[in-house]
Amino acid sequence: MGGGLATFGALDLTGLTGTLTIDAFQGIVQAALPIVSVAVLVGFLFYVVRWAIGLFRGI
Repeated sequence: MGGGLATFGALDLTGLTGTLTIDAFQGIVQAALPIVSVAVLVGFLFYVVRWAIGLFRGI
């Protein structure tokens, strides 16, 4: 009985808010993607510079 209610609730939620949630999620991703990509790029460059400095110190 409980499983049936949970399944019905899940189907109801995905049916009603599935498309809205997907649209909102795509909007959030499109807004955050440049910020995240810049942050990842800066972090990667910082890591590479630290690695290069360590390499030259080793030499």
